[in-house]
Amino acid sequence: LAPMALVTLAGITAATMIRPFFWGRDDVGGDTIAAALHGVNWWFVSGSRGYDGPTDIPSPVQHFWSLSVEEQFYLVLPLLLAAALWWAARRSLNRVSVVVVTASVAAAASVVIGLLTGGERAYFGTDTRAVELLVGVIAGALAHDGTLSDARTRRLLGRVGPVMLAGLIATWVAAPASTQWMFNGWLVLVAGAAAVLVAGADATAETVGLLRHPVAVGIGRRSYSLYLVHWPVLLATDPRTLDTPSAVRWAVRFVVIVALTELGYRIVETPIRRRRGFGGVRLAAAYLGALVVLIVLVLPTIPTATAPSQPLATGLPPTVASRFERDGELARLGRRPEMLPQPDDDLPALVLRGDSTARFLGGPLSYYAPELGYRLVNLGAPGCVLGGNPGSDPDLPEGCPTIADERVVAEVLAPEAVVFTFGIADVAFLAAEQPELFAQRVEEAVSAYSEVGASVVLVAPWPEPTWQQATRPADLATVTSTLTRVADETDGVVLSDGGGLFDGERQDDRALRPDGVHIYDQALGRRVVADTLGPALGEALREASAEAT
Repeated sequence: LAPMALVTLAGITAATMIRPFFWGRDDVGGDTIAAALHGVNWWFVSGSRGYDGPTDIPSPVQHFWSLSVEEQFYLVLPLLLAAALWWAARRSLNRVSVVVVTASVAAAASVVIGLLTGGERAYFGTDTRAVELLVGVIAGALAHDGTLSDARTRRLLGRVGPVMLAGLIATWVAAPASTQWMFNGWLVLVAGAAAVLVAGADATAETVGLLRHPVAVGIGRRSYSLYLVHWPVLLATDPRTLDTPSAVRWAVRFVVIVALTELGYRIVETPIRRRRGFGGVRLAAAYLGALVVLIVLVLPTIPTATAPSQPLATGLPPTVASRFERDGELARLGRRPEMLPQPDDDLPALVLRGDSTARFLGGPLSYYAPELGYRLVNLGAPGCVLGGNPGSDPDLPEGCPTIADERVVAEVLAPEAVVFTFGIADVAFLAAEQPELFAQRVEEAVSAYSEVGASVVLVAPWPEPTWQQATRPADLATVTSTLTRVADETDGVVLSDGGGLFDGERQDDRALRPDGVHIYDQALGRRVVADTLGPALGEALREASAEAT
């Protein structure tokens, strides 16, 4: 099986080398190496990566997590069973019973760990997902012992099998997108239903006849190649890269997935399974050689994170500065904003606030700020909602800035102007879930700067590209309504549309923010900001200053 996985990774790497940012992100190289070494599930845990994260374009090797779990499980299982069987032999115990008990205890421990951890850690962890494989071990041991072979049991399995199939299909269709529900006992039930289904299909020829149909059998034989190629094909043909009607896009996906699956099955899987020209040692040597070549090719594609050209929160108390200068997701994106190298310290400060969208926006804006008569202080805090993430400890140095921190910035830096932007962190997390708290924090943050005489510009959340669906239109409307009210009720505060900075109709929008969120092309960003946001901020700041006076 491993060679086809390596071929898939090679194809993903080739796309990255031919067209950088083909996958909408520039950290695919690290994912690829982790997948090749069968440890990508823990790599994703360390990077808080998921299928349904609102700010992430998924990795093209996201689905390799399950292969990593299996490989790690198959390394540990023989050791666990060997120890159990050795213990059983010394005490003349029934070996199958010992295997069943051992696997049951391990499965129970796996469930408990899943309940205690939750989230992406539980979803990707080998220890938490082992329960599914352990249920299979239990079923296999019972089948080996003959427990499932008597006529009465076979009839029962034959009747229950179709029910299990229907239940599994209903679960796959109706299950929520979030993963926490799986670890409230449902994961064991799903695994058990699958085991009963397999046993039922094997019990009688009439059971679940659909699974014995030649088409189903053919798909089953090709299921490994199908699994490997389907996910990168779906990503490579999403609206970001294939801007066609949905029906056309799905037709293209179907044809490409079927073709690649068949090629993988016939050219890679079948010859290796039948050992055409390959023995065990030769196959292992060829695989290891190909693995080394892949890693050597991938390494140059991994971005090297560069440090900011200057501290972003100079002059603030260290604990406060650390919360504004946090890296958040920038630690794995391998990118930093390119700030103006030597700003004029004699110019009054213009503070930029927001999340990671603001942090990247700060690079281009720092070059335009002197034309407005300011020096930019980039205080975009990646991964943070305004006022700090609800429920987090406000005193942690590595945490998110709080409203109290906003007051410190206002008092210490005494900015003449402040610009607030509102990215996905604020819109999808805070405003969508707690709109009253969002409104309260906007009022408090604006008040902190207004009290020191700063002009405040609130930039309305910009429209997302059609291929990025991290926020709902209703949430954007909620944010805009709140900002409009605060601007109307407060002197010296103005709402701006950003001058069309992120306009979905812009022809350069994909190049400007290839992930739909961040300005990665800082040089292009400087040109776009000079034509859009910069002049819009100049007009808004003049209006805010006039209101304040």
